[in-house]
Amino acid sequence: MQQQSPWDPGRDAIFLLHFAARLVMRRADGELRGLGLGSGYVPVLRALADGSAQTQTGLAAHARIEQPTMAQLLNRMERDGLVRRTPNPDDARSILYSLTPRALAKAPAARAVLIEHSRAAVAGLTSTDIAQLTRILEHIIANLEPEIDRAPDPPATSVGRSRRTAPRTAPRRRSAKATPER
Repeated sequence: MQQQSPWDPGRDAIFLLHFAARLVMRRADGELRGLGLGSGYVPVLRALADGSAQTQTGLAAHARIEQPTMAQLLNRMERDGLVRRTPNPDDARSILYSLTPRALAKAPAARAVLIEHSRAAVAGLTSTDIAQLTRILEHIIANLEPEIDRAPDPPATSVGRSRRTAPRTAPRRRSAKATPER
């Protein structure tokens, strides 16, 4: 009978992936704080950076987090003067969120910080390595969140617009030269 080697999280690919992602965000977070932003704000900044407005439900789906978590995040962002609430002209029961001019002005700098740290993380890898890593990560995400990839987008509003024209069945592919923005 063969003895199974003990599990070592320091050699486990998924735990190493988690650790690497945490390191990237920890390094970026210091610079984001200097901009008056938190790393948790990034999904909302990304979703609304084009000047659109979305509901809390739409933002939660975009960020892939639960609605109560998104509500807390939006409250903090509103407190910090980064988002504003307006009545939804298409549904009197809901609110639309959009970035304030202050947040819109900070979004390009935040994007640059995230790109810089993402590039630093993959420094020394070839574009082929990065493309392969991206495909592998998309596959892992699809394995872990298949229901999200098949979920339809929230309906577009007269103020905002949908990011996709049809429900996805697989994660989007990025070109080999693209650097993930998270």
